[in-house]
Amino acid sequence: SRTPAPESSAADLAGIGPRAVILVARMITAEHYKGHDELLEAWPGVVRRVPDAQLVFVGSGDDTDRLRAKAAALGVSYAVILTGFVSAERLRALYERAAMFAMPSRGEGFGLVYLEAMSYRLPCIGSVHDAAGEIIDDGVSGVLVDQTDTSSLADCVVDLLHDDARRAEMGAEGHRRLQREFSYAQFSRRL
Repeated sequence: SRTPAPESSAADLAGIGPRAVILVARMITAEHYKGHDELLEAWPGVVRRVPDAQLVFVGSGDDTDRLRAKAAALGVSYAVILTGFVSAERLRALYERAAMFAMPSRGEGFGLVYLEAMSYRLPCIGSVHDAAGEIIDDGVSGVLVDQTDTSSLADCVVDLLHDDARRAEMGAEGHRRLQREFSYAQFSRRL
């Protein structure tokens, strides 16, 4: 029997491996649309094929206990880490350890967190249901998925975790896209 992953009290990085998928977002009842639930529902299908995959939720809020209980009910609490609020320094370290960023949201506007992940050369998984397509170049700097299709979400995560070269290229392209389209200089020029 597997024991639950330790809850990261300031995110003990030693427990976070090279197959970590990170989501940085508040976990509050009013924002169920961010994709936490869908990632949890996809996670059994992920860990069946990538046993060392970890799902790392960074953030805090009134929905944390429900999400923790859901991970346990799905039998994946051993592969889910909830860090709570972390400092900027710890967040940088978490991004640097992660394999990819995923926020398959249904209602995100222009998600600056995708740009933050791209600055760390992480490929991003976003949703076709919101503005993620304005940031993520589907199939190039990341992948856009149907939030309601958790089986396809699991397949997408597994495919990327199994393909280090593709992840690296997508991350590099995301970083290039960030510099080309979303840098301060570009925003200033357009304004």
